[in-house]
Amino acid sequence: MTKRTDIPPHYGTRHKAAIGMSEESDATVLVVSEETGTISIVRDGKINSVQGVNELMNILMNDRRETRK
Repeated sequence: MTKRTDIPPHYGTRHKAAIGMSEESDATVLVVSEETGTISIVRDGKINSVQGVNELMNILMNDRRETRK
């Protein structure tokens, strides 16, 4: 769980846990809001909402290419 205090209040425990995981590792973390079903992707402590399956696939494929370099 992140210890940051600047996380917007609309992010819940699972989002804060995902941020913390990405801060402590080189992982790309996916988190789904229990309330809204919104998918977010977290890397290096930065969280971004994903606007659909196509965008998610593009992000993951680009991430995979980057790690293979």
